[in-house]
Amino acid sequence: MKGYKGYLYVNALSSLGSRMDLIASSALIFTFADSVYWLSAFFVARQIGGMMFSMAAGILADRMDRRRAMLISDIGAGLAILLVLLYPHPYVIVGAAFVKGMLYSLFHISFQASLPQMFGKDALVNINGLTVRLESIVGIAGFAFGGVLTESFGYGVVIAFDAATFFVSAIVLMRLRWENDEQQGTDHGDVRQERETASSVLVWRHIRLSGKTPASSRGQSACIFRSLEHGFA
Repeated sequence: MKGYKGYLYVNALSSLGSRMDLIASSALIFTFADSVYWLSAFFVARQIGGMMFSMAAGILADRMDRRRAMLISDIGAGLAILLVLLYPHPYVIVGAAFVKGMLYSLFHISFQASLPQMFGKDALVNINGLTVRLESIVGIAGFAFGGVLTESFGYGVVIAFDAATFFVSAIVLMRLRWENDEQQGTDHGDVRQERETASSVLVWRHIRLSGKTPASSRGQSACIFRSLEHGFA
C-alpha cells in the first residue's frame, strides 16, 4: 500500500513536468516563423491524438497487462520528448504532441482501471480525492514554474526535466506489482480446474483399487467428492 501510494506522488511529478513542458514548448514554438499557426497545431495535435486513440486505449487497457501499458506509455512519452530536444523542428514538436496525446489516453485509462487492484475498493474514495488534490496543485505549480524556469534556464532544461519525470515513473512502475481482474479470474479458474482434476483421479483410483464398477460405487464416490471438497477448501 505504501509503495502504491508513493507512486501517486511520482505520477504527480510527471504531471508537473508535463505542465511545465507546455510552457517551454510554447516558448520554443514562438522562435519559429508562423509561430501562431504552429502553436495552434501543437495544441490541436495533442488533443486529437488523445481523442482518436481513446477507444483503442480502452481496449488495450482491458486486454493487456495494465502495468505494462503504463510502462509503455511512460517510456514512449519520454522518448518523444527527447526527440524534440534532438530535433527542435515544428513538425517534430507537433508529432511529439500527437504521440503524447495518444500515450496519455492509454496511461490514464490503465491507471484508473488499476486503482482498485492497487489500493482496494474500500480506499478508492480517499485515493481519488488525493489524486484530484495533487492534480490541482501541480496544475497551478506546473504553469508557474514552467514560465519562471523557461525564462531563467531556457526551454531545453524544462523539456529535459519533463522527459526525466516519465523515465522516473517507468522505473518506479518496474518495482511495483499488482494483479488485473482478468488475471485473478484466470488464477481462480486454474485452481478450480486443478481441484476437479485431482478429485477425478483420486475417485477413479479408488474405484479401480476396490474392484467395483462406477455404477456400484456411486454412493462411495459422492462421499469421496465431499471429503475432497472439504480438504481442498
